[in-house]
Amino acid sequence: MGGILVVGSINMDVVIRVKHHPVPGETVRGFETAYHPGGKGANQAVAASRAGSFVRVFGAVGNDSFGETLQSALLNDDIDTQFVRMIDKPSGVALITVSEDGENTIIVAGGANEQLREQDLMDADGNGLWDGIDTLLVQNEISPDVTRLAMRRAHELGIHVVFNASPVAGITVDWIKHVDTLVVNETEAQTLADQPVMTVDEAKQAISRLLHTGPKSVIVTLGAQGAVFGSWKTDDDGEIGQGIHVVSQSAFDVPVVDTTAAGDTFVGALAAVRSACSDTSKALRFAAAASGLAVTKMGAQSSIPTRRDVEMFLAERK
Repeated sequence: MGGILVVGSINMDVVIRVKHHPVPGETVRGFETAYHPGGKGANQAVAASRAGSFVRVFGAVGNDSFGETLQSALLNDDIDTQFVRMIDKPSGVALITVSEDGENTIIVAGGANEQLREQDLMDADGNGLWDGIDTLLVQNEISPDVTRLAMRRAHELGIHVVFNASPVAGITVDWIKHVDTLVVNETEAQTLADQPVMTVDEAKQAISRLLHTGPKSVIVTLGAQGAVFGSWKTDDDGEIGQGIHVVSQSAFDVPVVDTTAAGDTFVGALAAVRSACSDTSKALRFAAAASGLAVTKMGAQSSIPTRRDVEMFLAERK
């Protein structure tokens, strides 16, 4: 099993619990404030590491107290941070409100994340960035130029590219022509496929459309409805045949406390299991269980379960 390189954002999450989310012009009372290391890139890196993979991160933090905390959090999860730059700018911050039913709203200020440039990635490329890596995991919370360069470079090197197209703003289908595994939620799938995606059947239709744009496989997550995987059917020689191979995974019934990082947990856990084996059903079930466990706790990285946690959870549901 090779390692996973995560190219993505590293943020400090400022989480405030509220009775309900404010509407424009409304002030609501917050019940408590907490600080949790987060950012899609960092969250997915932690999820992959806790699922058992070797993980390396390329990203940036600020030269401030948050930056030191964010670096330490990654190191505590045995993540390789030698390519995390410390920049003389504020660290990225996400302001998150969590309602009584566990739903969240998020505002992200990119800070140091927005200072990453293509040259930074090229410099890292020449210093062992890809050594021991078989999977690239990227999102859309840093410079699009850096993200797309990372995907092109991984494709050139024959490295499996997992792209979580989130946030979806600014992403077009030309981004995904060299992607091996595209992971999107229902809103992101709807934007990229240009059709409604609210049900499992609609997710399957969206997957069919997206597969025609180039990715080798597509996963649509549907919250409480679970997730759907689709890829072109192949013959014994690996040639694309007629039709689409589809695997569905139901969500696990768990008490919802906070949905922050549930999607990131799914993606990171999925990438880790996919890197270790080719069993799609196993990877989807593990990722769904990890995501389910994540929503039962507060915070981003603090809610992400370990491999042992997930295996025990699944063992109880055989």
